[in-house]
Amino acid sequence: MLQYNTKHNIIFSIILASLAMIVTFVGCTDDFINTEEIPDAKVKIKGEVIFKPLVTTKVQTRTEAPEGTKYKGIKSLYVFFFDSKGTLNKDYSGDVNFTPTPSEGSTHEHVTFTKEIQTGEYYIYAVANISDEQKSDLTKVETIEGLKKFKLVWNDDITKDLEMFGVFKLGGAGTTPGNEGFEADELLTITPTTKNIHSWVRRAVSKVTVDFDGTNLKEDVTVYIKNAVLKDVASGALLGTNSFAVNVDNTENTDNTDNTNNIICTSSDYSISYGKGDDYNSWPTVTKTQTFTPNIWEDSSVTSFHDDNAKALPCYENMQGTHEDKSKLQDTDGDGIIDSKTKDGVDNGTYLEVEGYYVANRLNINQRVKSFTASCLEIMRQIISI
Repeated sequence: MLQYNTKHNIIFSIILASLAMIVTFVGCTDDFINTEEIPDAKVKIKGEVIFKPLVTTKVQTRTEAPEGTKYKGIKSLYVFFFDSKGTLNKDYSGDVNFTPTPSEGSTHEHVTFTKEIQTGEYYIYAVANISDEQKSDLTKVETIEGLKKFKLVWNDDITKDLEMFGVFKLGGAGTTPGNEGFEADELLTITPTTKNIHSWVRRAVSKVTVDFDGTNLKEDVTVYIKNAVLKDVASGALLGTNSFAVNVDNTENTDNTDNTNNIICTSSDYSISYGKGDDYNSWPTVTKTQTFTPNIWEDSSVTSFHDDNAKALPCYENMQGTHEDKSKLQDTDGDGIIDSKTKDGVDNGTYLEVEGYYVANRLNINQRVKSFTASCLEIMRQIISI
């Protein structure tokens, strides 16, 4: 009987979003000039702020990952007003009192507020759930660019990492926007007839749920699952534009020429626990025919690992781009030593690591590995193909 205690980690970066840029070309003709003036008046507008939850992206003492419901809620709201030249209107910008609005069975979170402002042209932005620690810095923002590039700091406390950002547009909420990125700026013309403005806000933190599929395992192979953690999470994020971590020792040689915020890779204390104790025989198992179910948590309300209320790992986005190299192997030459310096071809990608154990009883061979990533079940199909 052979026994192996090699640690196999297969790494992949989690690409959480990509920015879609929308450019509008406005044509002018000499024979038409719009000289219509906006009437000078005060107007009371109703603002709507809506959050559409994104689709979840499918041995130290750590904090248990929060349940999905912990990610919910617009708890505070700060609204920025800028004039048509991008100058901050300090009289209108600030905290607003809002009222939660029923969403008629939808998973959307919806709040409304009213505000009386002067008619005119404005760029208006919503910032929700800013932490008390960063509130004073946020109130010092004076430009649109400064607002979008306001640096959020990872707290490793889900109650302080739920910041949201959105762009206000005229009218009601209308069609739900996609998840591909931030919405474009829009200069709003507020007249005495303006009734409503709305903003779909985007959460800075992503919610990662984990499931296991043993379909490609060989017969007589059992995988025992203990926990899952995220590694190399971004230490911060930019509030209203894409951001990603860079190597703190190599910032001058990165493609991120606009990242002056020193966002680097750091650790996270959150984990999702599946098995208890050190005896792997008591951990839940994955086999070729046995389905891995959330029944291990003994919570009847969770029927899928990707349910909205299932346990999930939080992290800020880490936009490393798309690369041709998709290798998830850490041990690139098979000598049992972790030697890969990249994750899916990038140096600073966030990746998922799962602690577990596997036993292969085929041909009387008992092979064991103490750690692997959630993506490794397909790789293990090759490892245990003897």
